[in-house]
Amino acid sequence: MGNLYDRVKLVVFSIHDTLVQNTKDGVALERAEDITLKPRVRPILKKLSSEGYFITGVINITEEVFGGIKSEHVINYFSTVSYLLVDCKLDEMYYSWKNGSNRWMPFPGMINDISFDYNVPKDNILFVGSSDTDWVTAQSAGIRFAYSEDFFNHLVVRIPCDFLEQ
Repeated sequence: MGNLYDRVKLVVFSIHDTLVQNTKDGVALERAEDITLKPRVRPILKKLSSEGYFITGVINITEEVFGGIKSEHVINYFSTVSYLLVDCKLDEMYYSWKNGSNRWMPFPGMINDISFDYNVPKDNILFVGSSDTDWVTAQSAGIRFAYSEDFFNHLVVRIPCDFLEQ
């Protein structure tokens, strides 16, 4: 049995509180301009892309993330996240609006869509997230999982490429 990253071709990141810091003390940041990238995200995503990995992001649209479901909050959030990640080579963002649908995490719908869209088998996908819901999503989809803190601070050095040229 190899390491966690053997045969990985596609890395799926939970966006909120994994790639971007959009809460403080468990409360959604109200102003889009307060949202920031988490440490080490930019150089690691760029390196993943340069090594040929597909990179996607997933998110459930919830009141906790956006401080409300008003369309201007969602537009501001996605505009801010897109701007922050513009040079990070994120291939696509997937999202779910409807709680309880097959695409709503922890259900596997978004992961199934990503696997199909990129024609990548599930055993070649790694999901990186920050919450237990992210872990359950990976389990329900039948893919590997790494907690973001481990991925960005420890495990990432085990991906079979010279990853941390800094």
